[in-house]
Amino acid sequence: IVQHMTTSNSFKGLIGTFTKGRNASTLFGVGRNVGEVVQFGTPDQKFWHAGNVYEPSKAFKKIAKKTPRGKYTNPNLYTDGIEYCGGEDKNNDNYISEDEIELTEWQYDCGIQLMQWHAKTCGYELTPEKIIAHCDIASYKPDMVNVVDELEYRMFRKDVDKVDNKLFKLLLKLILIWKKTKK
Repeated sequence: IVQHMTTSNSFKGLIGTFTKGRNASTLFGVGRNVGEVVQFGTPDQKFWHAGNVYEPSKAFKKIAKKTPRGKYTNPNLYTDGIEYCGGEDKNNDNYISEDEIELTEWQYDCGIQLMQWHAKTCGYELTPEKIIAHCDIASYKPDMVNVVDELEYRMFRKDVDKVDNKLFKLLLKLILIWKKTKK
C-alpha cells in the first residue's frame, strides 16, 4: 500500500485532485480533520497513483514485481494508494514542502484502519514491508519515509491495542450511501 501526500492541505482540494479530469487516481483520500475520508473506487480497480519506477528504494525492491526480462512491472497494476492532505503550509507559498509534511492523529488512525481493511478485503497479511511511500517507487517524489515509519510503528507495536474501528466502519457506510446518491 503506497502512502502519498497531496500538496493541498484541504480535503476539498484533495478531492478535486482526483475528480477534475487529471490523469491521477488513488483508492483512498484522507483529510486532516476527523471524518474526512473518501473512497474513490474499489480495490479490484486499477488506479494511476504510483507513476513510473525511478531510482527505487530497497523497500520497494523487496515487494516489486518484475517482467521476465527483469524490468519493473508497472506498480499501479498491483498496488493501491492512500493520499493524505499535506501538512501545514507554514510559509504560505501554496505548496506543502517536505519539511511541512505532518499527519494529524486522525490521519494516522484512519490510515491504519484503511490499510487493515484493505488487507482483510483483499486477503493478504499486512506486514511492514507492504507499506511504502511514493518516494520508495520514484525518488523524486516528496519524502514521506518518516510518515511511513510512524504508521508502521503505530500499527505493529505490540504494546498498543488496535485502533477502535467503530467510527471507521460508520464512515465507510456513509461514503457508500453518499456515492449511491450521486449516481
